[in-house]
Amino acid sequence: MGDLAGFRVDRELAAALRASAGTVKASGLCSLFCDGAGELKGRGALVTHPRLAALLRAVASGDDTLPRALAPDLPPAEREPFLRAMGGLGLELQSPLAVRLGHTWLYGAPAPAAGSLLASVLQEVRAPPRPGAAPAPVGSHLAVADSQGNVLLLSASLNSSFGSRVLAPASGVVLSDLTAPTGPGLLSWACPLVLSLGEEGTVVGLGATGGSAAPLALAQAVINQVYLGQPLQEALETPWLQLGGGGAGAFPGCGPCPPSNLSGGEGAGGAPQAGPWVLQVASQGGHARAFAAPAACCHHEGY
Repeated sequence: MGDLAGFRVDRELAAALRASAGTVKASGLCSLFCDGAGELKGRGALVTHPRLAALLRAVASGDDTLPRALAPDLPPAEREPFLRAMGGLGLELQSPLAVRLGHTWLYGAPAPAAGSLLASVLQEVRAPPRPGAAPAPVGSHLAVADSQGNVLLLSASLNSSFGSRVLAPASGVVLSDLTAPTGPGLLSWACPLVLSLGEEGTVVGLGATGGSAAPLALAQAVINQVYLGQPLQEALETPWLQLGGGGAGAFPGCGPCPPSNLSGGEGAGGAPQAGPWVLQVASQGGHARAFAAPAACCHHEGY
């Protein structure tokens, strides 16, 4: 029963206390981590914090308890402004996000925390394929770049080859056969991006297909270029983290991409590979270049 009133010092905490012994003993932390003789508590010793426990119990029963408990730690002149500012906010106990994953329930923080995003990813991984439907919309990206830094990206989807096979007489538009209800995932594949890479003057256009995997693929390409500083071609050839699910033997993992230089004529022909497919065009140093991953997924002209 004694453990319920606090926690035991484990090996890692004991080592951290020894490494910061002087700081701990000279600060308010000593009231937690020092024994009655003023020496640091060792491994296995019990640490209790009655004041924090009392505060947490009080917060659970009233909205104004937390601001009033925090205010005394502020300089006197700041206490009343703090209480007024906090008074308009209030505290609200929210029900957790609850998602059933087979025989397991997942509970997470509701919006605006990222629990719902995590739940969506987990559900996408384990969801079985829908009967009679393609696993991902068939999308197309038209990308044009010139040597002057101009980039044009157009995205469209018929959902399947030739869509509904209906040609609108007035506009000449071929209609999609997509019948899924509208929702946040409907256009998840359609996320073309244009990057202007700082002072170097490089402009990059990115498009991806692969259903709900497309945003993740584009995010990885952007991270590789913007944060990791990888060259344009290398940014697409880095192994991708892919969310695979629904089929036997399909697991999340990383998959390497084959050489992707369309500008040099590489990658022509070959059987199409499973998505996501990423197309990239770039205007760099007075030259226009095109890359794709996998290279065989994209047709190119003029490079």
